[in-house]
Amino acid sequence: MINNKVTLLDVSFWQDNDYTPYKIDFHKAWVNGIDGVILRAGQNAWVDEDYLDYCKNADLANLPRGAYWFYDSRLSPVPQADVFADAVELSGVPALGVWGDYEENYGGRYGGEENFKLFMDRLRERFPNKIVGVYTGPDYWRNHTSATGRAYFLKFPLWIANYRVLNPDIPAPWTNFLFWQYTDQGEGEKFGAESREVDMNIFRGTIEDYKTYFLLGEYEPAPEQPSQGDKMYNCKVKSTAIPYVNLRENPGGNDIGDVYPNTEFTADRLENGWLHSVTDGMIGWVSASFCDYTEITQTPAHKLEVFVDGVLKYTEEF
Repeated sequence: MINNKVTLLDVSFWQDNDYTPYKIDFHKAWVNGIDGVILRAGQNAWVDEDYLDYCKNADLANLPRGAYWFYDSRLSPVPQADVFADAVELSGVPALGVWGDYEENYGGRYGGEENFKLFMDRLRERFPNKIVGVYTGPDYWRNHTSATGRAYFLKFPLWIANYRVLNPDIPAPWTNFLFWQYTDQGEGEKFGAESREVDMNIFRGTIEDYKTYFLLGEYEPAPEQPSQGDKMYNCKVKSTAIPYVNLRENPGGNDIGDVYPNTEFTADRLENGWLHSVTDGMIGWVSASFCDYTEITQTPAHKLEVFVDGVLKYTEEF
């Protein structure tokens, strides 16, 4: 949670840098207060190139996920909904529901509210026991639906996009939102994305409301990070991550390797949820959440450490 709000990201292939082998670090998102993620499944007849990988990685991080589809007026609505539904079923139907994104301006023959109704109704047919909702912006919605036709969509919960306002503008027929996308300028690196910025959203209720509404069971938000200076020294560590945990240049920094399950190594300290490995050939930082480690085996009376750009350059114990 961030500022006591249930906070979610929504992401697409834009948050992945194709020039690196990495994807979004959803565990990093969770550690920094993100409670869920809504993944772009695709558009038109095209499944997002990163959708299935994102699903897998979000599941490994135990981060609840939803899926959305950018409705495209150049393709008939029912086949388009079926491509979306097939992709969702392949990845496992997400706890946070499936969402129709209504904001396109392609000018295709299948534009307008009547075609979007067919798209949404097909999703309800495919997922009769799941949340099926509408994503849109207030001005777009008012300009692309009729006063008489809007009431039909009240059966679908609203995910509203409205930036730089204290409270979102809720268009008819809704009187409240389920999700509010309040900015497109979240800190991408902080939340594990490879893009500079990322969309951020809040859920309208408390964390308990969130868990109840989406049947999340034992899901818990990330614990508060240890205070600065919380340290331990010289511990034996075994990785528990499946399929692997990233070895990083500095806490939360660049990925410099992979640490596979049951790999044993020695860490000289634990700081703010990160273990610093000093094992030969594997020098760097690993998230302690993916490791088992022993209690303190030695605590020097005094320890002088000199860091340069997050890298330990000199240590003296006395």
